[in-house]
Amino acid sequence: ERGAEGGAGDLLVRIDPREREALVREAEETLRQRELEFEAATKLGQKGFQAETKVAEAEAALEAARAALERARIDLGHTRIRAPMSGILELRPVEVGDFVDIGDPVATLIEQDPFLVAGDVAESEVGQLALGMTGQAELITGDRVEGRISYIASRADPATRTFRVELEVPNPDGGLRAGVSARLRIATE
Repeated sequence: ERGAEGGAGDLLVRIDPREREALVREAEETLRQRELEFEAATKLGQKGFQAETKVAEAEAALEAARAALERARIDLGHTRIRAPMSGILELRPVEVGDFVDIGDPVATLIEQDPFLVAGDVAESEVGQLALGMTGQAELITGDRVEGRISYIASRADPATRTFRVELEVPNPDGGLRAGVSARLRIATE
């Protein structure tokens, strides 16, 4: 449900596996058949009753069957979409019965801790900053939080000629909210 807290690995969305389970079973049976064929071709080849090319052909078919089984299992695994991190479920734009395609968004998670406060720094001042420096952010809500610089952009925004800077702030209780305006202050020499 929207607003629910979850941990890394929690199930967010389950996609109907439909024929994917059957494809895995089919690939398993094909693999068993290719193993028997390879074993028979190898034995005949060792006795001189099978050409080397036939043994190589059986081995290639066996490897193709292994790869097909792996693909089928991966495909089946993609029917369960799990949270990549702990957070709050902000949005789930799909409902039971909706069609989703590869790459369609199915959920938006907000990671609450650590919290990032982002700002833009003028090109004349970015050289004074370094990763790990401490800083403070004053939120529009009146809250003041402290953290450390975890990111400084290597490239300026072409439109503003400013560099993005991120202050990583602890937020273990989840009290800070994403999207709140803030003023970022970093003490330099």
